[in-house]
Amino acid sequence: MNAFSDAVDAIFNDPNMASDVIWRSASNAQERPTRIIQKRPQPDVGLRQSTFELDAILVDVRLAEIPDPAKGDRIRFEDDAELEIIGLVDTDDMGLVQTCEAQVYEP
Repeated sequence: MNAFSDAVDAIFNDPNMASDVIWRSASNAQERPTRIIQKRPQPDVGLRQSTFELDAILVDVRLAEIPDPAKGDRIRFEDDAELEIIGLVDTDDMGLVQTCEAQVYEP
């Protein structure tokens, strides 16, 4: 471990920053308890004279817990609300955290 992974762990373990969820893999239906950080960008973004309405939900997950996040994976919260991963956005420079794009899952 190094200082960066220790800092990431501290952030994900902070109850004000991260949430406990169940991550369900789309490929094998395996469920794993994990912690995620949700980020919801400002819904209306202006660019020159245009305004774009964003409906994005971004989710950060530690690759140490979920090493293979994929499109179609689902995230279930304690209140049974679910998100579905619709794309992988980026991995941090240290390879510790994957940012995923998600949407509300409606069966």
